[in-house]
Amino acid sequence: MQRIAFPSDVCPDPGARFHRSLQSAFPCGAAEAVSIYRPVRRIRYGRWLALALLSMVLVALTVYDRGVITPAPSAHEVKLAAAAAKACPGMHAEWEDDKTVRCLRESNS
Repeated sequence: MQRIAFPSDVCPDPGARFHRSLQSAFPCGAAEAVSIYRPVRRIRYGRWLALALLSMVLVALTVYDRGVITPAPSAHEVKLAAAAAKACPGMHAEWEDDKTVRCLRESNS
């Protein structure tokens, strides 16, 4: 078998690629054409990120509503606790008002 070379007037550049439109590639219609290869889908990180953030917010709100997370004590409450620990060492301090503390013994029963 002998290979026949085309003359240069038929195809001057045999390695050239000619881009064509969908209309010329699929004369039957682009909707009726069947793809041989599955199209590659891009991973959409925005949707995954939004879903992850939304789920973390929902978990945080659920945990906060159940009382697992308690709000931090104010500076005034911290000062009262420090004063009670200093005034009643080894006892339970019960505040009657902002300036009066009553020391109670803790029972071991």
